[in-house]
Amino acid sequence: MTTDNKMASSSCASAAAAAADDSKNPKQIIRRQLQKLEERSAASAAESETPATKNQIDKILRQLEKLEEESNNRETKRRIKKILGQVDILEELNPDEKKPIDKIRTQLEKLDEKLEQEDSDDSDSDWCGGPTLLYDRDSTASKYRDPERTKDLIESAAIALDYFNKKYSTRYDLVEVIEATSSPCAGYMLYMTFTAKIDGVEKANTFSTKIYYGIGATEVESVQIVTT
Repeated sequence: MTTDNKMASSSCASAAAAAADDSKNPKQIIRRQLQKLEERSAASAAESETPATKNQIDKILRQLEKLEEESNNRETKRRIKKILGQVDILEELNPDEKKPIDKIRTQLEKLDEKLEQEDSDDSDSDWCGGPTLLYDRDSTASKYRDPERTKDLIESAAIALDYFNKKYSTRYDLVEVIEATSSPCAGYMLYMTFTAKIDGVEKANTFSTKIYYGIGATEVESVQIVTT
């Protein structure tokens, strides 16, 4: 094989690999599904009309462009939540298009889960202060089992569970808080483990969560089951 042929073959292989990667890219999958929806909507709409579906698809596409411009995980997750809300509206406009809309929703949830995993893996020590123990279920020291603080932590655990239940369509109820720490962070970041279970199921699961409490803002950064 000549040098030119080798280079051409290598170029084709690289292009094929890039195309394969692109076909699996969540944002590209979303765009393809939106394009198919728009084409079907245009085929069924009168030419004199401006279909509500097209307007909603355009809104989602604009948000996808802004999503690519976000520079940090927190803002990206907020943008994903906004797009999910717009997808809900798209589904209301197109109840017969549940399958492609579910594909769009699944890809957005994958993006969100990836961000949550990155947040879970990353240490916050480079931008937040050191952790302070707030509560320890197994401690004998009264300061780590303060009733008022326990009440506040139960409310925080409920916020995390509500987020988890809505995201995964589950019905977990809080059993108990195990441990909680916090770090000052333009407000503070709360790290907590707790147990929860589904009504009628004997065994509880252990959850971990990270909740950001800022000035006038509360945001669940991550919540996940760590043991079953």
